[in-house]
Amino acid sequence: MEQTQNKDDNENMLNNAAYRRFFPQLVNDHEGEWIVFSKGELIGIFKSRIEAIQTIKTYNLLQNCNVVSPITKWKRKVTLGFGRKLK
Repeated sequence: MEQTQNKDDNENMLNNAAYRRFFPQLVNDHEGEWIVFSKGELIGIFKSRIEAIQTIKTYNLLQNCNVVSPITKWKRKVTLGFGRKLK
């Protein structure tokens, strides 16, 4: 379990760093759309949350800690680890 926790923490750290790095450009060019980050990489920009989640399923990223978030200047709720079954 500890090894899984370390992997999750590392992926969360990578995703959060990538989100902060891309955020200024994303909010200027894509406000109102949705993003997915996985393993510290921008997976894609989507018109809806449904499209973002479908991409996670399509690319078999359910086992990863993912960030699925609307692109907005306002406070947002970020879903970490979408699709992961926690014990």
